[in-house]
Amino acid sequence: MQLPVDFIARIQHQFPSDASQFLKALDTEAPVSVRVNPAKDAAVFTESLSVPWCEHGLYLPQRPIFTLDPLFHAGCYYPQEASSMFLWHVLNALPDLPADPVMLDLCAAPGGKSTLMASFLNGRGVLVANETVRLRANILMENMMKWGYGNILVSQSAPSAFSSVEALFDVVVVDAPCSGEGLFRKDLDARSEWSPENAAMCATRQQNILQHIWDALKPGGYLVYSTCTFNPAENQDNMNWLLKQYDASPVSIAVDDSWGVSPIPVGDGQGWAFYPHQARGEGFFIAVLQKEGNMHGAVKNKRSEKMVKAKVPQGILKGQDQYFMSTINQTIYALTHVPLMVYSRLASQVRFIHQGIGLGQLVRNDLVPHESLALSLDVVDDYSPIHELSVDEALHFLRGGTQLSVSDVTGWCRVAYYGVPLGWVKAVGNRVNNYYPKEWRIRMGG
Repeated sequence: MQLPVDFIARIQHQFPSDASQFLKALDTEAPVSVRVNPAKDAAVFTESLSVPWCEHGLYLPQRPIFTLDPLFHAGCYYPQEASSMFLWHVLNALPDLPADPVMLDLCAAPGGKSTLMASFLNGRGVLVANETVRLRANILMENMMKWGYGNILVSQSAPSAFSSVEALFDVVVVDAPCSGEGLFRKDLDARSEWSPENAAMCATRQQNILQHIWDALKPGGYLVYSTCTFNPAENQDNMNWLLKQYDASPVSIAVDDSWGVSPIPVGDGQGWAFYPHQARGEGFFIAVLQKEGNMHGAVKNKRSEKMVKAKVPQGILKGQDQYFMSTINQTIYALTHVPLMVYSRLASQVRFIHQGIGLGQLVRNDLVPHESLALSLDVVDDYSPIHELSVDEALHFLRGGTQLSVSDVTGWCRVAYYGVPLGWVKAVGNRVNNYYPKEWRIRMGG
């Protein structure tokens, strides 16, 4: 698939001195990269090189079949394009964040940036990971549960649902839907879907999204805006438009020259762009704007009427007394203070599909455990037996199989691979019931 003629013409105008190198790079092989989960310590990749702007990012010499690696399903790592990991560097450079930041990833699916933000928070504050499209929101929920943190709220709402929220978030990340020019190297279909008209429509849509979310940002809070396109109209032009609409200022981020990242003027500051002939990554743009004013105190709100207090046995979660146990749609969830307050603040406007740690459902005083509990970083180690599986057994389990040997266990048991839990089984006599969610199961052979 050839590059679109109109795209080539614009790149030649946009990069008059090195357009040839730029366009040639789009026909080279894209680098393969992953970001490991520092909270699920497993020696996954031994032959790799570090991504310089993200301490948990790795370049791989070749692309493995991630679907057939149980550690991928356990949330030990996430295949993520290296340029987008620059968000890690940005978050660590933001000055004066509160001890418990309230963050929103507005366009979050499938979860690359949200899992990165969860690792950055490392259990502090709260992250609302939102996606508009239902199917993509379900994939986002799966990936966030696998990452293991309990301070995550997953929602499925349009950006307009946040337009009436005032001064709640310390950081809002908008990885905006865009014309996708940065995908031209690894996704040839993106070339056929591109047009100047579509790019212009994306720029307008992005402005609408930014307008919807602005009031939800606290005074002094940070808007982190990114796209995977090279189009100035969708990148710096939109940032300059926003600076004219609202009281904000660009935040400059120090960057090592050796990374090959290009500064892009934004207002009287700058954003950053990744170009395929200069940086080891795909096309990406990112800029940070700070809303005028000073950040104010912690979130305070009354408890949502949707939350009914639930009683559960002790000894399930580490520091269980710090959690509020609530029954939502017949499932018991555990939330600490900050996620609880943010949930309460948003519950009437935003459709949540997962909150905190799912514990399960009480059936005749027996807790039928939630998949989230098996994957949680906060579950008590000896809450249930853990049965180690071989790679073949783990893949059999992840496909929904029940031919597993757990003869040393009766009742509920977590099955694990390399010590990292994958999910639940229940041993009943000579039978093993597989409780791995049907929609998560591997369908690939091999």
